Amino acid sequence: MSKKMPVKLNDEQIGIILDGKSPFKPSEYKFVYFDGFKRNRVVWVKQILAKHSVNMRNVGNIAWVNDSRIELCVNSKEVEKVTEAMKLMKGVTLNSTYSPINTPSELEAVRKRVAWMASNENKNKPAQRMGRMVCKWKKEDKEYFINYFLCSQDEEVPTSSLALLINKLRRRRQVHNKNWRRTTTG
Repeated sequence: MSKKMPVKLNDEQIGIILDGKSPFKPSEYKFVYFDGFKRNRVVWVKQILAKHSVNMRNVGNIAWVNDSRIELCVNSKEVEKVTEAMKLMKGVTLNSTYSPINTPSELEAVRKRVAWMASNENKNKPAQRMGRMVCKWKKEDKEYFINYFLCSQDEEVPTSSLALLINKLRRRRQVHNKNWRRTTTG
């Protein structure tokens, strides 16, 4: 059995650790949509992706939006690799313009598709974190949802938008926790 090499930290990372934070960026997941993939068993989709050298630990969830559109929740660092693997399949194309939350019913459908991801049964913690965030999402935050969760081939999420989104979610969690404490103690 091989030993893991200790991580070498630079001065900036040491400062971050001293502030009580992790020096490493957490994994983020993105939704990627493909058209032309007929509805089938998820295990077969996984086998096809594995055949194309995709590490399935980087795929948080696989679901069908309709009979010919598949939704993959993929580690953002592996989106390009998964996209290339899917493009190798005859008739399958990337749909980078699809938005799954145009109506409240579509947002509810997304929540149902990622319910397992948000559950404690999911041992993939970054995917679980994303699932929980999606389940708490509000319809009025459509622009942030698109920037934060949908895979875009052309642009990165602006840091300022990401910071605003994270702060907004933290405030919601604080209000929820405060309300929960009132109902359980009062």
